[in-house]
Amino acid sequence: MAKSQDSDNRNNSNSKLIAQFLENQSKELENATQEIKFKELNEKNAFKYASKALEAQKEDRREERDQLTLFMKYGFWLTVLVLLLMSVFVAGCIYTNNINIIVSILKVIAYVLPSAIGGYFIGLNRRKKSSRDTHSTYAEVVED
Repeated sequence: MAKSQDSDNRNNSNSKLIAQFLENQSKELENATQEIKFKELNEKNAFKYASKALEAQKEDRREERDQLTLFMKYGFWLTVLVLLLMSVFVAGCIYTNNINIIVSILKVIAYVLPSAIGGYFIGLNRRKKSSRDTHSTYAEVVED
C-alpha cells in the first residue's frame, strides 16, 4: 500500500512538474512574441526618426545655401560700394590737389592691412580646428 501511495505521489508531482514546465514554455513564447513586437516597433521608430532627421538636414542645408548666397550677393555689392567711395575720395583729393591726404591714408593702410589680414586668417584657422573637434555622435543626437 505504501508503494502505491508513493507511486501516486510521484506521478502527481511529475504531472505538476510537467504542467509547470508547459506553463513556463508558453510564458516564454509569449515573452518572445512581445520582444519581437517591441523590436519591430523599435525598427519602425528608428526608420521614422532617420527619415525625419534626413528631412531636417536637407532643409537646414537648403537654408544654409540660401543664406550663403544672400551673404555673397550683399558682400559683393558692399565691396563695390566701398571701392566706389574710395575711388570718389581719391579722385576728389587729386582734383583738389590734396595728395598728402592720400599718402597719409596709404601709410595707415600699409600698417593696418597686414595686421588685419593676419588676424583674419588666424581666426579662420581657429574656427576650422574647433569645428573639426566638435563631431557629434549618434548617441549625442539621440539624447537631445
